[in-house]
Amino acid sequence: MAVVGWILLGIVLLLLFLLLTILFLPIFYRIIIKMDETGPSVSIKVTWFFHLIRVLFDYPKPKKPIIKIAFFTLSEKKKKDKGEKPAETGKDSSNSDNTATEVSDVPLNEENSSKNILEENASTDHNSPEDSSDGSVVEEVNDKADEASSQESSRNEETISEEGNKKKQKKSLKETLEKLWDDFQYYKALWEDGSTKPFVKDALSRVLHLLKNLLPRKIKGYVLFGAESPDITGYVFGGYSVFKALYPRRFFLTLEPDFERKVLEGDLLIKGHFCVFTLLLDALRILFDKRLKLLRKKLDARKHPEQAAGDDFVKEKKRKRKPGSGKKRKAKAKQKDQTRNGNDHGDK
Repeated sequence: MAVVGWILLGIVLLLLFLLLTILFLPIFYRIIIKMDETGPSVSIKVTWFFHLIRVLFDYPKPKKPIIKIAFFTLSEKKKKDKGEKPAETGKDSSNSDNTATEVSDVPLNEENSSKNILEENASTDHNSPEDSSDGSVVEEVNDKADEASSQESSRNEETISEEGNKKKQKKSLKETLEKLWDDFQYYKALWEDGSTKPFVKDALSRVLHLLKNLLPRKIKGYVLFGAESPDITGYVFGGYSVFKALYPRRFFLTLEPDFERKVLEGDLLIKGHFCVFTLLLDALRILFDKRLKLLRKKLDARKHPEQAAGDDFVKEKKRKRKPGSGKKRKAKAKQKDQTRNGNDHGDK
């Protein structure tokens, strides 16, 4: 039993060590970008656990990531199937022989039957009676009258259907506008609620903190940039100067604008690292916030009002039947009895 206990303790300690390393050991990344006339080339390297685990990705050369653990590489090897030959053609000759025998076995009675059918059709064509001219005129008049009545009925149906469609469109437009106005009023009241605004502000600050941890720590390089129009080049250079002023310790990039031609050349080196624990902490603080639960409940109540009404009814019942209400009543009754007994003794 002692040996089993020591083994279980060792497994637990090993799992705890792995969990702590995953949470607290930082993940480093390095990105090298080269831009010239031929096109951009990118090489990405991600390392973890003292560079024992590495992920490499190069573009446009292999276009697939390569995973390395210490001295071993985990990459898919392409298997080339050699020596595969098409199926044997010996069966084709046998199939052709079989088809030839099947064609020769067709009975000759079918030819005789087809001849008889043609003769019968010819005899019926010679013996068919001719229609009278008077009957054909009457039938033409009746057909024209039927066509005119059908056209009038179809026109009436079209006008009725068009009027009905117009009324339906007006009703649908009115309903959609009313629904949009109700939604606007509801979400406006929800935004002005006491718990929604502070939650959104806190969530945005958490997200910005998370992105700040993911941002690179150093950006070095030289870039020659020029757009089609000089206005865009000026806007890009202005954004670059603002970004450089905000992050002077991280930004070591020199951008040279070219206002005369369209060009993009240069070299970039981007380095950074992040810790899984800090990212998880910010994400969990957002997800497990009570104000987020309240906001979800309100949005669900908007989508499913019947379910929300049922929940409110249950809550009202629980409020009426508070736990310990019977005990309180009993305690009050005992106090009243004690006060009465004390008054009786005082009278005596």
